[in-house]
Amino acid sequence: MRKRVFEMETHTTFLGGRIDQVRFGWESYGTLNAARDNAVLILHPLLLHGHAAGKYDIADKRVGFWDSIIGPGKVIDTDKYFVISADCLCNPYARSPEVVTTGPASIDPRTGAPYGPTFPLITFHDLVDVQMALLDSLGIGTLHAAMGLSMGGYNCLELATSYPDRIRKIIPIACAPASDAWLIAWTNAWSSLLSLDPNWRGGAYPPNEPPDRGMAAVMKLITMIGWDWNYTNDLARGEDSPAKPLGRAWADAARDPARSMDARYLIEANLEAGWERRVTRMDANNFNYLTRALRSYKVGRQRPVSESLEAIQAEVMLIHFAEADHMFSEGNTDRLIKRMLEAGVRLRILERSDSMGHSDMKAVETAQTAQAIKDFIET
Repeated sequence: MRKRVFEMETHTTFLGGRIDQVRFGWESYGTLNAARDNAVLILHPLLLHGHAAGKYDIADKRVGFWDSIIGPGKVIDTDKYFVISADCLCNPYARSPEVVTTGPASIDPRTGAPYGPTFPLITFHDLVDVQMALLDSLGIGTLHAAMGLSMGGYNCLELATSYPDRIRKIIPIACAPASDAWLIAWTNAWSSLLSLDPNWRGGAYPPNEPPDRGMAAVMKLITMIGWDWNYTNDLARGEDSPAKPLGRAWADAARDPARSMDARYLIEANLEAGWERRVTRMDANNFNYLTRALRSYKVGRQRPVSESLEAIQAEVMLIHFAEADHMFSEGNTDRLIKRMLEAGVRLRILERSDSMGHSDMKAVETAQTAQAIKDFIET
C-alpha cells in the first residue's frame, strides 16, 4: 500500500479565498470496476487522517483506523468495492510523514514562507469540493457509498446535500445537521488554550517553535469531552496498551497523588503521555483552521437546514451513540432524525447504547453494528 498525492492548480474557497497548488494525500483498497460505480469513500474524524486500512510497511505496528472492517471479505469488502480514504484540507497531522495536506503549515507559493494565519478560511463545503475533484480525476461519477464518524459524518451530510446525484448511500456516525452553541463553545475553549501558549504568536509562529504545549492542553480537553466517563472510570482502552482500570488508580502504585505534587493518578498520566507523543506530529494552525470550519458548520450551502436535507437523494443509515455522546447537546441527534423524516429521507437508524463515547472508532466493530453496515451497503 502507498499514499498517493492529488494536486489541484488552484481552488477557490466557498468564502471567496484562493489557494494555489493544493495537495492532499489519498489511498485506496480494492479495484475500481469497469463501470466505475463501486467506489466507497471513507471520511476520517477530526483527530485522524486518511489512513483507514492496512499498513504502509510490514514493520508498522499500527494499521489504519478501520482496518477491522475494510478489506477482502470484511464488512466493506474490497473484493467488491474500491475504497478511497483521503487526508482532508488542513489536516491536523501536517507534521506527520504519513500525511499530505494543504493548510496554514504549507508553503505559500507567493512568499516562499508558511501561510500561517494568512491562509484563507475554509468550510466543510471546501473539504467536499476538493474530494469531488479527486473523484473527477478518477472518472468516478457516482459513489456507491460514503461513511464517516464525527467530522467525517458532517462530511457525509455535506456530500449528500451538495452533490445529491453523486452518492447512493451514506453512513453518518455521531454527527448533527449543524454545530450548536454547545459545540461552538467547546471549540472556542480549544482555541483559547492555544492562545495561552507563548509560542502561539497569533498563529505566526516559526516552524521550529510550534505551540506544542498549548496543543497538548487542547488534546486533553478534547479527550475529556470525547469519551463517556461512565465507561472509562471502569475501563479505558489506550492507543498502544491493553485495557486498564482507571477510577482513582495511581499511576505509580508506590506514590500517593494526595501526598506529592509530582505524583499522578493513572488517568492524568494517560492523558499527558498520550498527547505529548502525538502533538509532535500535529500543527496548531491546521488544527485551529479545521475546528473553525467545524464551528461554522451547517449542512447545505446558504439554505435552511430543512431545505438542505430535502435535497438528499441517497439512502441514509444514521448511527448515533445515545447518552454516551457528550460532544452534542441533548436532543441534537433527535432533531436531525425528525428533520430527515420530515424531509422524506430514506432513513435507517441504529442507536448504540454501549458506546465508549463520541470518539469511539471501535463502535462499528461489534457484530450487530458491523452486520447492519454490511447489509446496508450491499442491499
